[in-house]
Amino acid sequence: MENRTPVAICSDSYFFEKDKSNSILVMGVGNYLMGDEGIGVHIIQEMSKIQFPGYVDILDGGTGGFLLLNCFEAYKTIIFIDATMDGKPAGTISLIRPKFASDFPSALSVHDVGLKDMIEAVYLMEVVPDIHLFTVSIEEINPMTIELNDKVQLVAGFHEGMTAMFGTEPETADNMELGFRYADGTTGVEAFYFESDYQSLKAACTNSQGGSCDEGDVFDGGAVDVSGIELSASMVVAGLNGVSYPLGVTYTSTDATFGNSFDDDGEYWGVVAAGDDVPYVPDSSLALVAGFAGANGLTGNMRYVSNGSSCSTAACGTYQTIDSHSYLDLSLRKALNTNMDLYVVIENMLDNEDVVARAPKDGIRSQKPRTMKVGFSLNF
Repeated sequence: MENRTPVAICSDSYFFEKDKSNSILVMGVGNYLMGDEGIGVHIIQEMSKIQFPGYVDILDGGTGGFLLLNCFEAYKTIIFIDATMDGKPAGTISLIRPKFASDFPSALSVHDVGLKDMIEAVYLMEVVPDIHLFTVSIEEINPMTIELNDKVQLVAGFHEGMTAMFGTEPETADNMELGFRYADGTTGVEAFYFESDYQSLKAACTNSQGGSCDEGDVFDGGAVDVSGIELSASMVVAGLNGVSYPLGVTYTSTDATFGNSFDDDGEYWGVVAAGDDVPYVPDSSLALVAGFAGANGLTGNMRYVSNGSSCSTAACGTYQTIDSHSYLDLSLRKALNTNMDLYVVIENMLDNEDVVARAPKDGIRSQKPRTMKVGFSLNF
């Protein structure tokens, strides 16, 4: 079997035009200066030095969030690695099979709200990946924090991100975040300011983009500066007869600009001036997630997402603008046993027809029309 350096590019459409249904994604999450010491990230960076079979991909997931949702749409099996303070002896490795926010450890590190909300959104998909969360127990939290009281912390963090890529140097970024965290039982609130300094932003050519590039070619976008704020909240409401109601909301405002000027002769980026916006990064994003989970194996989820405006090219003009757009997805799932589920999924419930993409040279794409899917999933 062919061996290669593992790579996963969840922000890159090229990666997801490939069939990953028989592949395994190993994703490490964490933050170097948070209480978990970035265990998941360290493991992934060590794994990047190893040759794995072609069906194993790895990803430095950083602090998680909805930007990683594409990963769950592409892979059949996903393995998370993260740290937790669960009272077990330090170094204890535990396996959790999370479906809802309440399934996560109570002290999953500073980025837990985004990950929990993302898991809720995953279960709106008609084919849910087999999710394994491996946690490494730690004794205490010693991050860069100031304890205001037993529920509120001021938090600072730093994360050195790395994404390996074929045939070129890896994409690297220095990420900083500063904010506060409130946690009280199953309720959590976070507000963070973040900055990411990409030394060498990478993108790959796809068949769907058109243009003069060849599929799989990788293009260097140079330095990129990303900054913004993220507000998130989640809670689990306990109902009658063992029913729980997980709720979550995340709002992100982002400014992403190129730090240098260049012209790649129209192969991918085109003409870029320092200060131009990075294509396809919305200026804001709002995600609302609500659901229920019954003791009888019946679960339901609703996800509403609203993305702000963006552009399809750096030199944005009238015909490159992508206006704000939104969609609403609903799902019901009934577990028949430990291996089989029945499901109903309605995507784009409101049947919105907004423009969501403009191929760099070849026109527009609208949202996926309202779609209803009924089926069953079987795990062996």
